[in-house]
Amino acid sequence: MTWGLMTKRSLCLLLAGTALLCLSTAVYAAQHAHEHGSGAAAPAAAENPFKASSEFNHHLAGYGMIAIGLLVVAGHAVPRGKPLQLVWPALFLLGGLFLLVWSDPEIWPRGEHGWIWMLQHGPNSRQHKAFALLLIVLGAVEYLRARGRLNRFWQVAAFPMLAVLGASILLIHQHKVGPPSPPPAAAQHQHAGTGMDMPMPAPPGPSSGHEHAMDPTVMRVEREHLWFAVVGAAVALFKFLADGGFWKRGFVPYLWPGAITVLGVLLVLYRE
Repeated sequence: MTWGLMTKRSLCLLLAGTALLCLSTAVYAAQHAHEHGSGAAAPAAAENPFKASSEFNHHLAGYGMIAIGLLVVAGHAVPRGKPLQLVWPALFLLGGLFLLVWSDPEIWPRGEHGWIWMLQHGPNSRQHKAFALLLIVLGAVEYLRARGRLNRFWQVAAFPMLAVLGASILLIHQHKVGPPSPPPAAAQHQHAGTGMDMPMPAPPGPSSGHEHAMDPTVMRVEREHLWFAVVGAAVALFKFLADGGFWKRGFVPYLWPGAITVLGVLLVLYRE
């Protein structure tokens, strides 16, 4: 590879990365401005005790995605950078293992609920664990691909299919503002003078599913996850083009690490 070709590729990468970063920043700023303008009219939502933990997990995953993107770029642009192909899959593996164990404060080993309870009553936690397993599988697939242990089909299709699966899960991911809790037993009280058990009336307040769906925090989180899914789909498409050799242009191998870096930026900017 000549120095001139490396310079052209680096310039293309810089321009593409700058454009994508500006786009993601603009989207975030627009969302923030909209929320700030409508926040005065919205009632104050109860503070989520797990907010700090959730944001930390997203930010940590974001820094991992940025590191992966930079390592992939370095592996292409730097002479003798091929050994880096064995480094960045480890970040997928480590990130997945961390999230598998530490993603949910209410689940053991961090909380009091066991994994059996999670499988029965914790849909959010189940999805978090599914994302963690997805990262682990992605890391294993890319390690095997770098070692030449996969046939042509799986070299081209494995990562994009897993990325599309992750983006699809994001589209149906239901993010609760508060921690999950076991289904409460029906409250009973003794009706005075009759001896009949009557159900305790529900306390007043915004408890319906419709009102919960309209909570501004939930709406913001859903928008953020929608953008995660869109950029994740772009990662899958660009990775498919790069590994399959369907578009033979010098900048194509840099598209998917650029997109995964943008995904990392969006994760770092994540707020609840």
